[in-house]
Amino acid sequence: MYAPEMSLFAPVLVTGFNRPELLEAQLQSLLKMGCKVYLSLDVPKKGDLANAESSQKCISIADRFSADLVGVRISDESLGCFRGVTEAITWGFGQEKVLIILEDDVRVNETFLSYSTLTLANFESIKTVGSIAGTNFVPKAHLTLNNDPFRLSAFTSSWGWATWSDRWSDYLQDLDTFPRQNFSFPTNFWSWTSKRYWNRVFEDTAKGKYDAWDYRWLYSNWKRRRLTVVPNSNLVINVGFGEGATHTQDANLPWWLPREIENSFKVLMIPSLSVRDERADRWMEENHYRTKMVQQLRGEFSSKFPRATMAYRRVVGRA
Repeated sequence: MYAPEMSLFAPVLVTGFNRPELLEAQLQSLLKMGCKVYLSLDVPKKGDLANAESSQKCISIADRFSADLVGVRISDESLGCFRGVTEAITWGFGQEKVLIILEDDVRVNETFLSYSTLTLANFESIKTVGSIAGTNFVPKAHLTLNNDPFRLSAFTSSWGWATWSDRWSDYLQDLDTFPRQNFSFPTNFWSWTSKRYWNRVFEDTAKGKYDAWDYRWLYSNWKRRRLTVVPNSNLVINVGFGEGATHTQDANLPWWLPREIENSFKVLMIPSLSVRDERADRWMEENHYRTKMVQQLRGEFSSKFPRATMAYRRVVGRA
């Protein structure tokens, strides 16, 4: 079982690229809370002048904080999201058995750190759990047991999360079989529209349309029949929407995005969990992933005809 040394919390891995202000604020906050922090930075492609200056500022911040960090890793070349995050986490697990993983734009407090640390210890030997999430998108009204502090979900999370080195080792092995999906897990999950959606997402990711590690991580957890522990209160805030973001460049925040950390959440004990909240996962499918057929078709139309989609949205907005 994990026993923290020199810190009340499990070790934290921070990943960054081109947002020095966010990175500096993240490191200051974590170090102030007494965290044991690792930092991994990706770098821009050669000739990418738009990100060269901001990336160099991030490297300078890493140098300035190096005495307070446990380890610093800076890529020798531009790796992108999939390789960059995968290699960063693999590097972190070369030194630790458990990690809390944060991007530079994810803000957490001591409650999240305590919750993650305690949950990592409690579920370490329960191999049907693959990771710990900090973000809750699902409204209370759509939770099966909305008075419970936690639930199990089929969906992994990349905004403030934690896992174990053995689960990550499985992920690395499963890269060889991605995107082969057999639809046996999760149970009570697979409609023909869901199969169509996830087949397309996984296949497009494998072909390079999406430079993403998190779809591969989700695949590995489904292949291994693993669920995610999710708090029924939101413990994480993503402040990275807008200019400079890799995937969340729209300054208009999604309606489902949590706007605050719920400070009423208390870490007292971790209940015994065995069954996932299918009702909450159905809400995630419809509202976060948008897997209904009409939603899929709209998304495909938007991808093929972005100008027509933007024109339509402007007309609707004026109406």
